[in-house]
Amino acid sequence: MFYILSVPKIHYNMAKGKIMISNKEELYSRILRDVEDGIIILDKTGCVQFIDPNAQKMLGITDAVLGQSYTVMMAEDGKKRNPEFHAFLADLKKNPFKKYKGEILYRQENGTMIQFRIVTSFLMNEDGTEREGVLIQFADISEVLDLRRRQKDPSHLFM
Repeated sequence: MFYILSVPKIHYNMAKGKIMISNKEELYSRILRDVEDGIIILDKTGCVQFIDPNAQKMLGITDAVLGQSYTVMMAEDGKKRNPEFHAFLADLKKNPFKKYKGEILYRQENGTMIQFRIVTSFLMNEDGTEREGVLIQFADISEVLDLRRRQKDPSHLFM
């Protein structure tokens, strides 16, 4: 059985000297829909402008946070339970144009610890001259780190 996929056409326009994509809106929405990482977009003031379903699931929140301060992403005890994550978001609000790439430990409400790999990127205005916000992309790397720890510790081989 064969399936025909509707893939936007991508080609290089030599006259304009740039890559052209037909139906960009469809391509962008499919990328956001299908990426496995969690994605959150904050504006310059720290308000949540976008949160994808994966981010909602990983953080245990809903899209009700849209338009509100990033602080609504933290549970009432979030500051105590997730000091690293809270400090990261607070730093982004103070300095929305600081790039970040690293790992942050996050504790879910049920006590489960998750290690996130986090990368931030700037979001620019239409003409690319002014920074308007920040995109936070994160992935759960807990299983990968656990596997690496087990590989380094041979004691589990003798159990």
